[in-house]
Amino acid sequence: MQERISTTKIKLLISLYKQGNINRVQTAKTLRIARSTLRKYLRDFESIIYLYPEAIQDDIAFLRILLSLYQRPKSPKNKTLVEFLPMVTKMREIDDFNF
Repeated sequence: MQERISTTKIKLLISLYKQGNINRVQTAKTLRIARSTLRKYLRDFESIIYLYPEAIQDDIAFLRILLSLYQRPKSPKNKTLVEFLPMVTKMREIDDFNF
């Protein structure tokens, strides 16, 4: 899985997209990203606007929706670890109390 571009670059892309002011080649060079990556993000912007038309008014909501697309799914091991953590914390509290 490829890493996503930085949030700063995404915010700049959102701003340019809203202005309708995107020269794809120049924007890709300026942000130092591949044109295919830029196309992918622009395609994702279009999808978000289609599915959530109200999100275009709120930059934060738009960014949250976009970033949620690029989160890795949590593994089963992660779930087991999260369930195990409270027990470890409790054991540590007991251990600290004994000293």
